[in-house]
Amino acid sequence: MGLDSDLLIMIRPLIIEENSSLLQRHDGWLVSKMELRVVSLRKYPPIHAWACNLSDGQAHACQPIELSVDQLKELEGMLERYATDPMAMPECPQKYWGPFFGVPPYDPDYPAELAHYMQEAPAIAKKVRKMWEYIEAEKAKPVQPTPGVYKPLVYGVYRASW
Repeated sequence: MGLDSDLLIMIRPLIIEENSSLLQRHDGWLVSKMELRVVSLRKYPPIHAWACNLSDGQAHACQPIELSVDQLKELEGMLERYATDPMAMPECPQKYWGPFFGVPPYDPDYPAELAHYMQEAPAIAKKVRKMWEYIEAEKAKPVQPTPGVYKPLVYGVYRASW
């Protein structure tokens, strides 16, 4: 196993009445949250380092990190710059480096790995843009006034595992 991480959109309906016709059900069970996977990242330490710096290391402990639209916009901009500037994304510090994360920065083969990260950055940036645009659009939608039904929480998440 290596560093696997996902950028997700989380949707948590805020419906108080269990018998509401607006509740989604799956095989008779209530759906309390939905995860929309925006991008799966395999061995992509630059975003892991960014998330760890953002969360005081909680991302490295495999804790899901809630991301605001502003943070997602920041990540998008960093990734766009990273395509041509290797200093635009943080290098993953040794304290957040785990076995099987990929080629470490001190390895002689790292320049080729870095070129690969930089090549992938624009495609990831486009997905991050779609992510924050979706979240903004969902937050802007009006909610029909219905007793016991409230606007769902919609937010971004970074989640790592290994």
